[in-house]
Amino acid sequence: MSLAAWTIAIGLAHAPELSSLLVVRVAFASAAVLVLALLTFVFVFPASPLPDSRWYWLFAFVGIALSLLSLSPLVVASSTYEPDGLTAVYGPVHRVYAGYVVVGILATFLVLRTKLHSASGRQRLQLRYLALALLVPAVGIATTNLIIPVISGVSSWGRYGPIFSLVFLGVTAHAIIRQRLMDVRLIVGHTISYTAAVIVSGVLFAATLFLIAQPSMYIPELPLAVQLTVAFVFALMFGPLTGALRRVFDRYCYREPYDYSATIRQSSLALASTLDPQQLFKNLLAIIRSSIRPEFLIAYLRDEDRGTFHIMLRDDEDSGDDRPTVIHPEDPVVTVLARRGSVLFREAEHEGDTRDAIAALNSMRAECACPVIHESQLLAILVLGPKLSGDAYYAQDIDLLSTLAGNVAVAIKNAELYQRVALLEEQRRRTERVAESGALTAGIAHEIKNPLVAIRTFAELLPERYEDEEFRSQFGRVMMTEIARIDKLIDRLRGRGPAQTYDLLPLDVQIPLDEVLSLLSAKFEQVGITVVKSIEADSTIINGRLDDLKQLFLNVLINASEEMISGGEIRITISRRDYLGVHTVVVDILDEGSGIAEEIEGRLFHPFMSTKHGSSGLGLWLSRRIADSHNATMRGINRKDRKGALFSIEFPAHSER
Repeated sequence: MSLAAWTIAIGLAHAPELSSLLVVRVAFASAAVLVLALLTFVFVFPASPLPDSRWYWLFAFVGIALSLLSLSPLVVASSTYEPDGLTAVYGPVHRVYAGYVVVGILATFLVLRTKLHSASGRQRLQLRYLALALLVPAVGIATTNLIIPVISGVSSWGRYGPIFSLVFLGVTAHAIIRQRLMDVRLIVGHTISYTAAVIVSGVLFAATLFLIAQPSMYIPELPLAVQLTVAFVFALMFGPLTGALRRVFDRYCYREPYDYSATIRQSSLALASTLDPQQLFKNLLAIIRSSIRPEFLIAYLRDEDRGTFHIMLRDDEDSGDDRPTVIHPEDPVVTVLARRGSVLFREAEHEGDTRDAIAALNSMRAECACPVIHESQLLAILVLGPKLSGDAYYAQDIDLLSTLAGNVAVAIKNAELYQRVALLEEQRRRTERVAESGALTAGIAHEIKNPLVAIRTFAELLPERYEDEEFRSQFGRVMMTEIARIDKLIDRLRGRGPAQTYDLLPLDVQIPLDEVLSLLSAKFEQVGITVVKSIEADSTIINGRLDDLKQLFLNVLINASEEMISGGEIRITISRRDYLGVHTVVVDILDEGSGIAEEIEGRLFHPFMSTKHGSSGLGLWLSRRIADSHNATMRGINRKDRKGALFSIEFPAHSER
């Protein structure tokens, strides 16, 4: 309103028959309000409250005061309209007025710059458009209506100031259409785009006819036959040119049509071949974004344990805080989608629980919700915003959404099946390891039995040959040798016991880890090893046994420290993974030692496997057995970022159910 008042006042002030001192003063008064309005607008954009800074309120007070003083001789004493243009005589407060305008413009761009640094996504893009829309008019208007009059004393250049506001209007309109500036929805309909294309084509056609019909010093007069031929050619081009311009307008307004059949084919290939849920929904979002073009799209995936729906992927850079991160099973949207099995629109019938579901969609500013259902089970929910073009969702869009949802449902089930196969494969490997343990036990029994047989044989002969001194001496040597052999074998097997069966109890995995770190702290300090532990999970509760887990972490950390004889860093990270309803707690231990030797990398957890002199080679094997008894997976690989090894133990997370 202040911009409109200033523009009208400037136009009247520079019109000879309408110019007057009052009009000039009104122009100055509206300009003071315009500067204040500009700064206030930038402060509150896009959705901030009025600033509580005393400097802002002081600036507002000065602006209102100067706006009122502009209607008196203190800012503009007099004005005359001469043949050269408007001339104004300024009052004593005019310099204060000019300083106020300059400070207001500088403060505006300082606030814009600060907001640009902290903004991201679509809001950052909107602020860039806003800065461009304000920078050019502010500099131009300040030059023509303030700087030149103050320096030269001539106000005739002020008539060109409003021209710069066209830049503001143009850039702002573009930002509204393309980036939803200030959440304004400007819908450019098919009729408008077609009319614009016809007008542009008609102007080009008329300009061409005028040029060939009106000879000039650059274009000689053409024969009538040539003129008719050119006119006929341009008449033939009128239709294709109009169609091309209309496609340009439609693309600009997000109304470019898509090939339904080609989109279905591409989506079937992209979704059916994807087993990773994260990548699956990324492909889905890309397909919907390139075809239907909604303002935002959020994919909620069902958590099998809790029955809730959590955000798997989202594409909503603007005001995403308005939308929930979790949708509970009792939510009316879930109830209605599970019952209907079809897309729910915000404009649907308002009856019963549908009314509540539509209210939930309105709170999210969503246009529709699409269910992903497989065998009557709701697996996921797709929440879509209005189309960027402003059009309604047509029947083709609904068919496409339903088809994509069906493909996604099949892909999710394929991913779950793949996950189950992977778990069965891991269980098979675990069974093989148990069988391997049995074979090992038989081998150990054989190793112990051999020296016992020798001792027993000598013991049986001892009563008969007790008087034989040579026999007694030989018996003593054999006994000591074989006992030493058994003792050495027992030393190698120390810490190994028969598989135990016991109940696993809820336990924070940090407890055994911290106890082991405390136990080894002196050793780490002696060799100069630094331990860095980070927790990247909101819950680290698993089902386990404290003593066994202490033994597991002790073995791994001692191995890591023995590899790091010259100091270094051991990094321990505890994180949580949620994959297709399976929740796990992962403990990663990274060292900076020499890494895992290539010749034992594939047999790392086999018994008696070690490259260190004097090592039993049973520490990691025992740790693997403890992990197996906790239904956990354990792996060891060489680090990729630097020299050293990574040991990762993934435990099933404790469930309240």
